[in-house]
Amino acid sequence: MRVLGLVAILLCSVVVVPAGATGQTSSSQEVDVRESVDSDATVPFFQQQNNTTVRHEDPDSTNENGDLDGVESHLAGVLAERLGESTVQLSQGEYDRARDLVGDDYSSPLEKYVDVAGETGNEATAEEFEDAQEAQQELTNTVQEFRETREEYREAKQNGNERRARELARELSRLSQQSEQNSQRLTQSFANVSNQTGIDVSDSTQTVDDIQRNVSAQEQDVIAAEFTQTDLTIDVSRSEISFQSPLLVSGRLVAENGSTLTQRRISLEAGSQTITTTTDSEGRFSFNYRPVTLPLSTESVTIRYIPNNTSVYLGSNATATVSVTQTNASLAITSASSSVAYREEMTVTGVVSVNGTSVEGMPVLVSLGNTPLETVQTNTDGRFQLETALPATVSAGTQQLSVKVERDDRAVTASPARQAVEVEQTVTTLSVTAEEDSTRSVRLSGEFKTADGSTISNQQIKFLVNGSLLGTSTTGPEGGYQSRIQIPESVVSGVSEEVTVRAVFTGGGTNLESARATVSVPITSDNGSGEEDSSLFAALGSLPTLISGAVVLTLVVASGVAYSRRSEDDETATVPTTGGPASQPTEPTETAGRSLLTLARDHVDRGKTETAIEAAYEALRRRFEGRLELAPSATHWEFYQQYHTEIGDQSTELRELTERYEQAAYGPHDPSASDASAAIALSERFFNPNGQPSDDD
Repeated sequence: MRVLGLVAILLCSVVVVPAGATGQTSSSQEVDVRESVDSDATVPFFQQQNNTTVRHEDPDSTNENGDLDGVESHLAGVLAERLGESTVQLSQGEYDRARDLVGDDYSSPLEKYVDVAGETGNEATAEEFEDAQEAQQELTNTVQEFRETREEYREAKQNGNERRARELARELSRLSQQSEQNSQRLTQSFANVSNQTGIDVSDSTQTVDDIQRNVSAQEQDVIAAEFTQTDLTIDVSRSEISFQSPLLVSGRLVAENGSTLTQRRISLEAGSQTITTTTDSEGRFSFNYRPVTLPLSTESVTIRYIPNNTSVYLGSNATATVSVTQTNASLAITSASSSVAYREEMTVTGVVSVNGTSVEGMPVLVSLGNTPLETVQTNTDGRFQLETALPATVSAGTQQLSVKVERDDRAVTASPARQAVEVEQTVTTLSVTAEEDSTRSVRLSGEFKTADGSTISNQQIKFLVNGSLLGTSTTGPEGGYQSRIQIPESVVSGVSEEVTVRAVFTGGGTNLESARATVSVPITSDNGSGEEDSSLFAALGSLPTLISGAVVLTLVVASGVAYSRRSEDDETATVPTTGGPASQPTEPTETAGRSLLTLARDHVDRGKTETAIEAAYEALRRRFEGRLELAPSATHWEFYQQYHTEIGDQSTELRELTERYEQAAYGPHDPSASDASAAIALSERFFNPNGQPSDDD
C-alpha cells in the first residue's frame, strides 16, 4: 500500500493532454485514374472517433484495465493517423516522408501499443498494425519504383530505343501486379484495424484504391502500346499422369491478328518446370511433361507461353485436366564429409532417379542431427550438391546426416538417405571487461571466439554474480557483445565492495566448448539513504516511456497493485537462489532444507518446474553449506568439488543433481515435470539416504 500511495500522489500531479485529431474534410472531387497521382489533391487520413479529455480519477478506485484501455485507444489513434498520412504523402509523390511516417515514427508507438495490448488481450490488433506497417512500406517502395520505371520507359521511347522500351514495359507490368498485391494486403489490414478498434479508415482506403487505379491504368496504356496479344491452344494425350507416364502436350501459338508464330524457339512453363521447344511452319509444337513436384491433389495443369523480355508478343496460357499418380524414386548419398567442425566446409553429393531416369528439379533437404542445413535441387542429371560451413547449432558427437525429399505429397517421392558424420567440438575463448556506469549498474563487454581466433556470432552469454543470473547478451556478427546488468543491493554490504562478475557460455546444444571469464568490479553503494524500495524504482526506470506522464503512471499503478498483491502472497512463493543474500537462515540447515523440498514438490504440482529444481538444489546447499564452511558466493560446481573432496559419499548423485540444476537455471528449454521430480528425488537422498531421518549436523 505504501507503493500505491506514492503512485497516487504522483498520479494526481499529472496534467493529461488529450490527443488532438488532425483529420481533414474529405474531398468530393473525383480523381482521373489515367492522370498521374502526383497531384495536389489531398486525401484525409484516419479520423479519431473520440477526442474527449480524460478526467482525473481517484487512483484507489480507478480500474486498471480501464486505464490501459484508454492508453491503448490513444496509441491506436496515433498509429492509424500515421498510416493514413503516409498514404497521403505517397499519393503526392513524397516517398521519403511516406516512409518516415511508417518507419521509426511508427515503430516507437507500435512497441508501446504491443506492450499495452499484451495486457489488455488485444494482441491480434497489434499484429494488424504491424502488418499494415509492412504493407504500407512495401506499397511505397513498389509505387515509387513503378513511377521511376515509367519515366525510364518514356525516355526510351523518346530516344527511339524500342528494345529497351519493351523491357521496361514488362517490368512495369510486373510492378503493377506487385503493387496490386500490396494494395490488397494494406486495405485488408485497414479493414481489420477498423473492425477491431472502431477507427474510420474509409478515406485512407480510398486513397490506396486511387493510387492503385492510376498504376493499373498507366500499365495498361503501356501494354497496349507495346505488345501484341497471343493465343495458345493445347491438346493432351492422357489425363492420368505420373513421372513414368508423362503428359504429352501438343499445341499451337498464334498472334491476336491470326498470324502464326512460326519457326520460333519458345519457352513454355508447365507447373514449376520450364520447357524450351520450337514451333514449326504452322506455329505448332509438342513436348513431354514429367511431373516431379506437382501436388497429388492437382486437378489441372496450366501451360504458359513465356515471351522473352524484348519480344513484341504478350504471354498466353491454356489448361489441361489431369490426375496425378505418385512415383517412388531412388535417393542416394554418393559422398559426404566424414568429420567436420564449426565453420569447416561440409560437402554432400547425391542423386535421385527412377529406374535409371534422372529426376530433374527435385528439391531435397539436407540436415545434420536436428539442424536443417539447406534445400538444394537436382540438376538435369538428377544430381545434387551442397557445400556449406557447419553452423554452431549442430551438437558435437556422432550425428546422422539426412537427405530427404522436401515434401512427400508430390508426384515424386523417395525414402530418406542417411549417413553418420562425426561432429568435432571446437575449443572457445571468452573475454569480459566491466565498468561501473552508475550506482550498482555495470556495463559489460567482451568477445567470444574459437581458439584459432574465428568469431562466433549469435550465441548467448550469461552473466552471474554469486551464482545468480543477472542478465544475458547475444554475440554479434564479429563475436562481440555488450550488456548492462544491475547488481542487487543484497550483495553490497558496505559503502563500496568488489564483486566478481562471471560471464558464461554453457555450450549446450552446440558443437562449441563451454567457456567462462570473470572480472572484478568495485561497486559503489547507495549508502542506504533512500527510503523507498530502490528495486521498484529501478523497475520503473525500465518501463517504456509512453505518450504522456499519465500513461506512464497508469502502468505504474498496475505494477504497484501487482507488487502489493505479491507481497501479500504466501512467503513460500519465493525460492532462495543459489549465491543470493549472504545471510544465513535462522532455522537449522536441515530443517530449512526439508522445507525447501516441500516447497519444490509444491512447485512441481503448480507447473513451475524450473523453480522446483532450483529449490531442490538449494535444499541440498542448505544441508551442507555449514559443514563445508562454504561461502554463499560459491558456484554450483565449486560446491560440488568441495563436497567431493571433503565428504565424497553420494558424489555421483550430487553431480547428476548439479547438472540438472545447471540445465534448468541456464539451459535454453524449460525442464519437464519428470525432470523436476527426478531432481527432487536426488536431493531427498541426502536427507534420508537409508530411509531414516538424518542425524548429521
